[in-house]
Amino acid sequence: MNKWCLITGASTGIGKDLSNIFAINGYNLILVARNQEKLNKLKNELLAINTIKIETVSIDLSESNSAQKLKDIVDDFNINIHTLINNAGVGLAGEFNSLNYLKSQAMLNLNMITLSDLCHLFSSDMIKDKSGQILNVASTAAFQPGPYMTAYYASKSFVLNYTQGIRFELNRFNINVTCLCPGATKTDFFKNESFSNSKLSKIPFMSTSTDVANAAFKGLCSNKAVVVPGLLNKLTRLTSIFTPVFFSNSIVSKLNYTIIKK
Repeated sequence: MNKWCLITGASTGIGKDLSNIFAINGYNLILVARNQEKLNKLKNELLAINTIKIETVSIDLSESNSAQKLKDIVDDFNINIHTLINNAGVGLAGEFNSLNYLKSQAMLNLNMITLSDLCHLFSSDMIKDKSGQILNVASTAAFQPGPYMTAYYASKSFVLNYTQGIRFELNRFNINVTCLCPGATKTDFFKNESFSNSKLSKIPFMSTSTDVANAAFKGLCSNKAVVVPGLLNKLTRLTSIFTPVFFSNSIVSKLNYTIIKK
């Protein structure tokens, strides 16, 4: 029997490419995103790739208690999730005290609270089965503070540290837990109002979403703790270790300021 994989943020970008990879490798899929039309289109595309089962769930994971709602839906499907991919995420750019409070709250809820809730809910079944995989998508932003994207960078630092913590705890239950930390990747992430038409959205990107998804799948299957796709991104990670916070803030703030200075 094929194993089931649940992917959030599945309809575009890295999530869509991960859906393709897992479909090619024979996983049944639960595709989760807000846009039902895009989910239906992706489902049809994937069914043409392989003989698998696919369910779709349209839900806004930035809303409170959305993780439990999603778990209830999956339980109603009578499906046991073997692989959880927490890919859904969003970013906001601007001076922290000028950003819309509700939008910031929704971002933090999606990037941190829902992600950790989904890990908690679905890992309970994995523990019973003594088998499973979890991939949480963070960012190279997780490795340093990020002025002008302060809350976003902090949320990705949470994802990185949270993932490494539960990796240690779940290892004894034969559950692989990996954190993916991509750098700038050309996806719909840059189409929201904070990034569209910004200078940052026009720079040459280090990776394609396909490259990132392939690295993520390989890293998860190899039980790597942290996957950083791309040589430049790996160098960025190493540099952040040895760079004093003051200088790191100065460098990152200049880059991020291009986002709000359109």
